[in-house]
Amino acid sequence: MTFLQSAANDVATECHRVAVSRFLQFLGCPGAALEDTTQEVLLAGLRTWPRGEAPKPWLFATARNQLRKLLRARGACRELADLDHLNSMWHRHIDDSGNALQTALRQCLAKLPARSRAVLHMRYGENLDRTEIGVRIGLGVEGVKSLLVRLRDGLERCIRGRMRDE
Repeated sequence: MTFLQSAANDVATECHRVAVSRFLQFLGCPGAALEDTTQEVLLAGLRTWPRGEAPKPWLFATARNQLRKLLRARGACRELADLDHLNSMWHRHIDDSGNALQTALRQCLAKLPARSRAVLHMRYGENLDRTEIGVRIGLGVEGVKSLLVRLRDGLERCIRGRMRDE
C-alpha cells in the first residue's frame, strides 16, 4: 500500500468515525459510552468488510444495534422504544451525517446570550441536574426547568429556520 492509499484510508476511516459518532449521539448514546460504542462499530466494519470500507448504511445499522445492546444491558427500556423513531428521523432528514444540522446549531447557539449558553453547557456539557444548575444561577428547580424548555424550543425554531433557508 502506498503512502497516498494509506492517507486516503485514514481520511475515509475518520469520516466514518465522525458519521457513526454523530449518529449515535443523535440516537442518545450515553456520553460515557459514545467513544467505545463508535469503536465497536468500526471494528465490526473491519471484521465484516476486510478488503474495503463498510458502507454507511451498514455502519448505521450496526451502530443502532450496538446501542440497543448497550441499553438492554443497562435496563433502559424506554430508550429502546425511541431508537426506531429517531433512526427514521435521521435517515429522512439528515443525509449529510449531521453537518448542516451541526452548522445550524452552532449558529443558533452563537446568537444566545452568555447566560443561556452557560445553562445549556451545565445541563448537556457537564450533565448537571436542574437542582445543581439552579444553585449556580440562583433559580429554583422549576425555574431551571422552564428556562431549559424555552431554550430548547427557541433552538429548535432557529435550527428549523436555518435549515429551511439553505
